[in-house]
Amino acid sequence: MYRALLFFLIIMLTGCAFYPKVAESQVYAQQCQMLTRQLELDSQQLNISNSCSGLGGEAGMLCLATLGVVIPAGTILVSGSITLVGNTLHWLEYQGRCPDSFLHKELSAL
Repeated sequence: MYRALLFFLIIMLTGCAFYPKVAESQVYAQQCQMLTRQLELDSQQLNISNSCSGLGGEAGMLCLATLGVVIPAGTILVSGSITLVGNTLHWLEYQGRCPDSFLHKELSAL
């Protein structure tokens, strides 16, 4: 009963793979001549039911668990880290290059 319920839940939950992409809105990129670009996370839906079809028993459960849990969790962790680091570098470049930045405003006020 437990395996059937787990199988049903994994089938019903849609697996996604996440990846970083360049954000469409780059507010200060042209104005401040920035080299880095702001990033955002995007996702791609995985087709779990077709990928694991024909597998039965524990092999099918393992396939579904991998596609339904491991891949989405792994890609959100890796892609989220890449996006976080990229956006941090983008913010630091903004602080150093743009006259509108907090750092430039505070230094000019001294």
